[in-house]
Amino acid sequence: MTRINIHVFFNEGQKILLEHYFAPSLKDDWQLVVHPIRKLDDDQSFGTRGFKDIIHQKMEILVSEILAREERSYGFILSDIDIQFFKPCGPIVLDYLGRYDIVFQRENPHTAQVNTGFMAMRATPEVINFWKRIESELKESLDRPLFVNEQSIANARLEETPKLSWGIFPDEIWAWSNHRCVPTIVHLREICLHHANCTAPTAKKTSLELKIQQLDLVKKAVCSRTGYLTFVIKYSIWQRLTRIVRIFLKSFGRKEIR
Repeated sequence: MTRINIHVFFNEGQKILLEHYFAPSLKDDWQLVVHPIRKLDDDQSFGTRGFKDIIHQKMEILVSEILAREERSYGFILSDIDIQFFKPCGPIVLDYLGRYDIVFQRENPHTAQVNTGFMAMRATPEVINFWKRIESELKESLDRPLFVNEQSIANARLEETPKLSWGIFPDEIWAWSNHRCVPTIVHLREICLHHANCTAPTAKKTSLELKIQQLDLVKKAVCSRTGYLTFVIKYSIWQRLTRIVRIFLKSFGRKEIR
């Protein structure tokens, strides 16, 4: 049986994520394919031109290299590097690839928005055209002040692409922003992977530092009862702050930014 490829993007600044969290925690017999991202001199903080350049690089590689080489009849995975694994994901991935051409993570429990941090897909014409359109829109947006990324464009375009067969993974393929499966220790211990999203930098910590903090927190929560109690307290605080921000933005007519 052909080993499924799991593609990730990497730069030297993310070395700790690759070597200490992502690669050592893999539980499936997948072929890890690492794609280097060229170094940029610009500020690469969330929302900057440098950040958008990195996102566009990833989509260029997806369209010109990955989709061009992967077999249509077999699926592959495209993953962010800020992910850790706790259980094999293979059975879930293969099950959903048998139903859809592309499968996303769930972004949150409130909407049908998808998260592009961990995706499984097959290189069908519809999937290829979908990502070509997103890559083109990202390229056009590079010099514009408005911030967009592949996830925001994907969410905007999915409903406009009726021929694309797409689905959402169950909550076991978990992103931090999706708190639907967190209330009990039973649910948390059922997760197969954790995607450390919602880590926009603050005045005190970089995005990388926040990702590492979140990865360590979730790992302790999954592996120990004491760690879980700490997690519940911190996560509950984060949920309440998120609700307050959402209400504030809504009251001023501003769109929420993920």
